[in-house]
Amino acid sequence: MIQCWPGSSTRFLPRSVSDHSAAVLRLGDVTNSRQHHFRFLSIWTTREDFLPAINAVWQQHIQGSPMHRLLRKLKSVKDLLKNYHKHNTSHISTRVSDAKKAWDIAQNSLNSNPTNAGLKEAERRTATDFARLIHEEEAILKQRSRIQWLQYWEIGSRLL
Repeated sequence: MIQCWPGSSTRFLPRSVSDHSAAVLRLGDVTNSRQHHFRFLSIWTTREDFLPAINAVWQQHIQGSPMHRLLRKLKSVKDLLKNYHKHNTSHISTRVSDAKKAWDIAQNSLNSNPTNAGLKEAERRTATDFARLIHEEEAILKQRSRIQWLQYWEIGSRLL
């Protein structure tokens, strides 16, 4: 049961006159004690720069036993993907919102001067960026919901 409530604790009060003592059970706030674990986002695999980046890390020459080389390469890939996430997919909802605002601004600029080729290209570019980001956000949220569902299912099956 400790896996379900990792932040829980119990404090036993003094017995006083009885041979029984009261216990104060604190279940804790699971969200505050939660560590952020590495999660692989499947959307990364659809980007053009993903495989070349992984291949570059995997081709590094590392000295040591085969197990040591494997572990070092896996750690390097994990570090690369954390950095990749930081620069490409973190705070995706904010990025989508910003891209939508940029697209709205580009559309308004184009509406005021519809024959300007530069404004047409800027509107097309911002529309493409927005479409890509909205697709990535959807994929990330879909994967996150599957993870949550599996976690709830696992907790429910332990309680049965």
